[in-house]
Amino acid sequence: MHDIILITRNERKTTIYTTDGLTIQTNDPLHLLEQRLEKYKFFRCHKGFIINSDMVLELAPWGAKTYLVKLSNTTETALMTLEHAREFQKRYCL
Repeated sequence: MHDIILITRNERKTTIYTTDGLTIQTNDPLHLLEQRLEKYKFFRCHKGFIINSDMVLELAPWGAKTYLVKLSNTTETALMTLEHAREFQKRYCL
């Protein structure tokens, strides 16, 4: 679990990005993976993204109500809604 950086869903495919540069594709929907990962430090930051909270480097404003999430060990980024950014800060930025 600690090797997973982020999980994204695009065009009916789910892609898991890992710290060793591997990408794993599956047909599992994000909500099922979210349930499997709920006891770990993963966070559903957007309808199309689950991120490993330990890998978050920066939240940068990207539009009026969205943030761009920069993650360690990858050039991939994720999106985070304003509401989820507030929840993320409550959980992980104390």
